Amino acid sequence: MESKFADKEKAKEAVQGFITWKIKEILSTKDSSSQYLTFNDFYELTGAVKNFWEENRKNRLSQDNLQKEMTSISFACNVALAVVAPSNQERIKILKQAIAGISGLGGVAAIISAVALVLGWGAGVTATITAFFVGASVGEPLCLVLAGLTLVGIAAYFMVNSDNPTEQSRKAEEVLRESLKKAIDENWQG
Repeated sequence: MESKFADKEKAKEAVQGFITWKIKEILSTKDSSSQYLTFNDFYELTGAVKNFWEENRKNRLSQDNLQKEMTSISFACNVALAVVAPSNQERIKILKQAIAGISGLGGVAAIISAVALVLGWGAGVTATITAFFVGASVGEPLCLVLAGLTLVGIAAYFMVNSDNPTEQSRKAEEVLRESLKKAIDENWQG
């Protein structure tokens, strides 16, 4: 039987299916008036996604390659978790943790671009972010600072756009799904 992680496309499908299953499991414990994911629910979901990825990849990769993939998967999960953070302080704390784990700038650019599209920032802003991070001939420290500033922009977006819990949950799910697709595309280690 072929593994659901045999290639990149199957891995993306498996992760998306796992997310759908886990969300249904979480929502099945809630009453009909709270059919959305809270911060704690997303914390559980993103932790489960990281564990799911690691369990399905650890026997296929060297420790170094697994760590590269896990860094990107964790970054994508943390950015999604920040969307539903209960306060701006918590959101900034989570985004700082995401930045601290950054190693490959191309993958980061792809994930940030996915988030920007989900937030409706438009193709122009998204293309600019991607072009800068992928095509910039500046040193990694400067790119990390600029990645941090982009994430601060994401945090600022949520500071002034306080959606109802259902909408916020929907956006966080979409950020998680899209950023994981990008993370897998950019960091697949074969």
